[in-house]
Amino acid sequence: MANGNILRIPVSKKREMVAGTEKEDKVYKYGMLVLELGMVFEYLLMCCHTPDRARVLAVVKILVQLMEANNTKAKYPLQMLRLLVQQYSLLSRQEAHLSLHSCFVNKKAKENTHRPADHVMEEIVKEEKEMLKHMGSNRTGTSIEQRSGAIPGIKRIAANYKQVTEVIKVRIKLSRL
Repeated sequence: MANGNILRIPVSKKREMVAGTEKEDKVYKYGMLVLELGMVFEYLLMCCHTPDRARVLAVVKILVQLMEANNTKAKYPLQMLRLLVQQYSLLSRQEAHLSLHSCFVNKKAKENTHRPADHVMEEIVKEEKEMLKHMGSNRTGTSIEQRSGAIPGIKRIAANYKQVTEVIKVRIKLSRL
């Protein structure tokens, strides 16, 4: 948690039902599953905003159990187990910390503003595609390098222009008749 306390989330186990001994309460079971997944998701988001190796690895362990309980053919639990083996046994303590913290980016240099590195890369690729979309037939290696190298400057100029001119973005939602 934010105050440093460790949050323990119990993971439910499968129970085998013997015919006629006990009726299965499907609504209760569904409600418990929704609560359990919601708590794990909130904990995962909290770990993404403030990455701490111990908390991230605890969430990964819980997610492995949940995924294996619900789908035994998924590839994600195997990759998570590979990550756990890498973190606990293959890498040294320092290398393990570096490899885990390199999965997150803090662009604002403030606390609680970390973001997953793959999301940041997707945004960068999307911006570059948007800038290169209007080049038409002028797409050569050098022109693409020049255009993509100018993206940060173009964004700064546009942001400054919007601030100076006090541009207000008006969005009107049109309804169908």
